[in-house]
Amino acid sequence: MNIKLSLAFLWIFCSGTYLLGQAFVPKIERSFTVVIDAGHGGHDSGTVDKNGRFEKNINLYVAKFVKLYLNKFAPDINVILTRDTDVFLPLERRPLYAKISNADLFISLHCNHNPNSSAQGAEIYLQNTHRKDVILNLRQAARLALILNRNLEQKLNYRSRGVMRSNLQVLRESIDYVPSLLLEMGFFSNSAESSYLNSKKGIKGISLSVTKSIIEYFESR
Repeated sequence: MNIKLSLAFLWIFCSGTYLLGQAFVPKIERSFTVVIDAGHGGHDSGTVDKNGRFEKNINLYVAKFVKLYLNKFAPDINVILTRDTDVFLPLERRPLYAKISNADLFISLHCNHNPNSSAQGAEIYLQNTHRKDVILNLRQAARLALILNRNLEQKLNYRSRGVMRSNLQVLRESIDYVPSLLLEMGFFSNSAESSYLNSKKGIKGISLSVTKSIIEYFESR
């Protein structure tokens, strides 16, 4: 069945551009499942900015908004959150959501930190491996990463440092089952970027970029 947006126009103004500026009907042939992993939680706060704001909260806010937007505008995409409250979840349990649900995508959300306070921009990570048995999942993850990178830069007018590879546990343990990526949404160590990430405008802007990218990924699959 085709997924239809339930709203004719979504005029969301983010950093000087309209993220979704017209009605469209994604040509998606069947239902899909996406796992959204809000990094950290509970006693694990993640990074903390100079004003004492916790990364774990932004990760969760964006995850919940992505689910809200997908449920509203692409209801045939099933969204599973690894956590929907402020609870601690061990790293090894997070990829299991993708395995158990037979998910089609796994996206882990984080915020970054750097001793250099001028560092800024999103970073999109893929698993750093050359294993032939996961090459298809890696290729699909790379396709999503490029879509997301484009939407962040061109639609949201948000700086991205590009698509990178790293041996991160949630990626290493999910790539066997599903195309997976980790999004570092920005630097808490950068005052201006942390203020944006902690604002309603920033949370909704990043959430819409992720939402639009997921829809485009399945539309072109």
